[in-house]
Amino acid sequence: MENQDSNLAAVSLKLPAFWKLNAAAWFHTVEAQMHVRNITADNTKYYYVVSALDSESATAVSTVLDQPPNQNKFETIKRELLAVYELTEKQKKRLLLELNGLGDRTPVQLYRYMRTLHSAPKDDVLFMAFFLRQLPVNVQAILAARDFTDVEKMALAAEEVMATSSHPITALNSRTRPRPLPQPTTQAGTEHFCYYHRRWGKQAKQCRQPCSWAGNAPTSH
Repeated sequence: MENQDSNLAAVSLKLPAFWKLNAAAWFHTVEAQMHVRNITADNTKYYYVVSALDSESATAVSTVLDQPPNQNKFETIKRELLAVYELTEKQKKRLLLELNGLGDRTPVQLYRYMRTLHSAPKDDVLFMAFFLRQLPVNVQAILAARDFTDVEKMALAAEEVMATSSHPITALNSRTRPRPLPQPTTQAGTEHFCYYHRRWGKQAKQCRQPCSWAGNAPTSH
């Protein structure tokens, strides 16, 4: 039976909702909180886990909930939840390779998510380069000029850049590239186009002489 101190500690414990996308990390957090509060009773640990499940995760382990074992309830439900939700290494690598920009994450949130998929050291050059590629092109250009040896520091720097920039770069996907400027439709034997016709071709609104674009008026603008 639990002593009075353990009962008080259990009352003060409030677990985060179950993390279906990172079940192993959730159990690390849960077990740390229970250890700090000296919560060791199997029943108490089991029912705390049950209370943190949503309808989907509870349904996934309904066989345990319907008939929990007489002993090792906590370890049983932990094993079942990990079997359902913990990704294999192959699945993690596939998710990592399928990343295509920030999505709705901040750079730091993206970095932390990537670390759940691949536990590379913070100074891993390839991991750092792959992280950089997920950022908006504007941010990539700024950070590429700096010297980083820590991907976490790079993520923090990216958030600072995005917070202080006067341009709405957070909406840009890292795969987006600037559109090429329209090319003028040249005519055979023509040359010496002015700036406006070189850049916008027949859609130019102005012309500056000398310019050999067909149809030009003789006066310059």
